[in-house]
Amino acid sequence: MSKSEDKAIIIQDDDVKFKAIEKMKQALKKVATEEAEVIEEEKEIRQSSVETKKKESNNKIKKKETLRDDEGAPMLSRVKVYSPFQVYYNNPAYSVTAVNGTGRFDILPGHKNFLTLLLPGEVIVRGKRDEEKLKIDRGIMHVHEDEVTVFLDV
Repeated sequence: MSKSEDKAIIIQDDDVKFKAIEKMKQALKKVATEEAEVIEEEKEIRQSSVETKKKESNNKIKKKETLRDDEGAPMLSRVKVYSPFQVYYNNPAYSVTAVNGTGRFDILPGHKNFLTLLLPGEVIVRGKRDEEKLKIDRGIMHVHEDEVTVFLDV
């Protein structure tokens, strides 16, 4: 081979190397662009998650607003008194009175979350129209966010 042919081969090899390097640079730019897009998507997902949590928190705060009757008096949002085979009461009410190991007590709107065993006696539910008195042998009362559930005969 002559020197000019050697130079042509070297030049061609350099061209191939140059083209390969350019392709690698383009591929790296593409990867960097895709990586930036993924990072941006992750930021959007995180932001969306934070916004969703804020909305859920606001909904919980809204849920805690006290139910009021037509005159504006606060009410328990739901009182449900039932046994395995019968529902005795399932409506909003002004208060619930019962007896546990420490004595007679009342549940009013805004009461703290509460769980207790009920002793034999009466459960009195004061609703919009009247007062419901239920004689019980035993039961469990659960109060959570202005909702009162009384399980009887358990």
